[in-house]
Amino acid sequence: MKSFGHHDSWTTLRNALRPLQRTTTTFARADGQALHLRKTADPDGVQAEIYHAMQIPPPPPNVRRTVV
Repeated sequence: MKSFGHHDSWTTLRNALRPLQRTTTTFARADGQALHLRKTADPDGVQAEIYHAMQIPPPPPNVRRTVV
Protein backbone atom coordinates (compact mmCIF):
# COMPACT_ATOMS: atom_id res chain seq x y z
CA MET A 1 0.00 0.00 0.00
CA LYS A 2 2.81 2.39 0.86
CA SER A 3 4.39 2.00 -2.57
CA PHE A 4 1.11 3.33 -4.02
CA GLY A 5 1.09 6.32 -1.67
CA HIS A 6 -1.38 4.97 0.90
CA HIS A 7 -0.18 5.47 4.46
CA ASP A 8 -3.59 5.13 6.11
CA SER A 9 -4.34 2.84 9.02
CA TRP A 10 -6.28 -0.38 8.58
CA THR A 11 -9.27 1.28 10.28
CA THR A 12 -9.22 4.15 7.76
CA LEU A 13 -9.03 1.75 4.82
CA ARG A 14 -11.81 -0.43 6.22
CA ASN A 15 -14.02 2.64 6.75
CA ALA A 16 -13.37 3.77 3.17
CA LEU A 17 -14.40 0.35 1.83
CA ARG A 18 -17.41 -0.09 4.15
CA PRO A 19 -19.95 1.65 1.84
CA LEU A 20 -19.06 -0.79 -0.96
CA GLN A 21 -21.81 -3.33 -0.35
CA ARG A 22 -23.53 -6.19 -2.10
CA THR A 23 -27.33 -6.27 -1.97
CA THR A 24 -29.43 -9.38 -2.45
CA THR A 25 -33.17 -9.16 -3.06
CA THR A 26 -35.38 -12.26 -3.08
CA PHE A 27 -38.66 -12.60 -4.94
CA ALA A 28 -41.14 -15.47 -4.69
CA ARG A 29 -42.04 -16.86 -8.10
CA ALA A 30 -45.46 -18.20 -9.16
CA ASP A 31 -43.94 -21.68 -9.60
CA GLY A 32 -42.90 -21.80 -5.93
CA GLN A 33 -39.21 -21.15 -6.55
CA ALA A 34 -37.33 -18.07 -5.37
CA LEU A 35 -35.49 -15.59 -7.57
CA HIS A 36 -32.43 -13.99 -5.97
CA LEU A 37 -30.98 -10.82 -7.53
CA ARG A 38 -27.55 -9.76 -6.30
CA LYS A 39 -25.94 -6.41 -7.19
CA THR A 40 -22.60 -5.07 -6.03
CA ALA A 41 -22.18 -1.31 -5.70
CA ASP A 42 -19.67 0.38 -8.00
CA PRO A 43 -16.50 1.46 -6.16
CA ASP A 44 -15.94 5.21 -5.94
CA GLY A 45 -12.56 6.80 -6.70
CA VAL A 46 -10.97 6.19 -3.28
CA GLN A 47 -12.23 2.61 -3.13
CA ALA A 48 -10.93 1.88 -6.63
CA GLU A 49 -7.53 3.29 -5.63
CA ILE A 50 -7.40 0.99 -2.60
CA TYR A 51 -8.19 -2.07 -4.72
CA HIS A 52 -5.54 -1.01 -7.23
CA ALA A 53 -2.94 -0.54 -4.48
CA MET A 54 -3.76 -3.97 -3.05
CA GLN A 55 -3.40 -5.36 -6.59
CA ILE A 56 -6.77 -7.12 -6.52
CA PRO A 57 -9.76 -6.48 -8.78
CA PRO A 58 -12.80 -4.78 -7.25
CA PRO A 59 -15.97 -6.87 -7.03
CA PRO A 60 -17.75 -7.01 -10.37
CA PRO A 61 -20.71 -4.57 -10.50
CA ASN A 62 -22.88 -6.98 -12.47
CA VAL A 63 -26.31 -8.20 -11.49
CA ARG A 64 -26.45 -11.91 -10.70
CA ARG A 65 -29.72 -13.85 -11.01
CA THR A 66 -30.21 -17.19 -9.29
CA VAL A 67 -33.35 -19.32 -9.17
CA VAL A 68 -33.69 -21.88 -6.36
